[in-house]
Amino acid sequence: MSAPALAPRSAPRASALFATSLLLWGCAQSIDAVELERSAAAWRPGDGLPAELLAYRPRTACLHLPSDSAVVIGGIDNVPLLVALATAAGAPEPVVELCLEQALRVAGPDRVYAELARAYRERPELAAEPVHQAAQARAREPHAWVEALYVRASDLPEPEARALLAALGARLEAGEPLSRVYREALGRERGLRAPDAGTERAVIGNLGDFVVSPSKRDAAPYRYAEVPEEHLGALLAAPPGAVLVLAERGRGSTAPGGDRIVLYRVREHYAPGSV
Repeated sequence: MSAPALAPRSAPRASALFATSLLLWGCAQSIDAVELERSAAAWRPGDGLPAELLAYRPRTACLHLPSDSAVVIGGIDNVPLLVALATAAGAPEPVVELCLEQALRVAGPDRVYAELARAYRERPELAAEPVHQAAQARAREPHAWVEALYVRASDLPEPEARALLAALGARLEAGEPLSRVYREALGRERGLRAPDAGTERAVIGNLGDFVVSPSKRDAAPYRYAEVPEEHLGALLAAPPGAVLVLAERGRGSTAPGGDRIVLYRVREHYAPGSV
């Protein structure tokens, strides 16, 4: 009788070794990422820029590692640092784009574009770089800084969804932060059963906050949220603090859950300036 093949036993072993190696490597990268975040939080104008933040580290295959540039920069809320990185001499274009997008998310377009305009006046050569020409073109568009919640049509009938979101919108108009309103609503609604899911889960989704304009209606690269074109005009015309409840239709064949009702709060409206 011939000896049994070894492949079935060695393959899992190799997979386990690879998984362990990947885990250890990920842990090592996490330590670096934590240190980078600490450095970013402590940075003040006049300090040297951390070289690690200026080095672009793309996502590896389908994995998001804690040390990826998008992950690290996406955790920075130090706006002067983000602007300094975006306007640093020789900064890689992907780093510039990530920093500008994160700055917009954290501080809104009014402040960010004002700081960019100042940088371009002080350093005209910076404004000639392709990545900054693109930023200037975007700054010539109207913007809306919004935050949004939604309910899928497959989870709740439209009249009920509108009533639920209208109640949440009234709290937002009264000045409550969206994070608190969402957290409390999530707790109350967690027992609702979505008809197409077969499991109990909350019916309220959170798109978070992001900045939209005619040339960019999504939250990429940090999230997959997107404002449909038919909503954009209303958001750009709405004053700061306005709450809108809008239907997003035609998603049935293109997105999980199909149509949905979206609640927006406009945090800031930006009109094009001289950038």
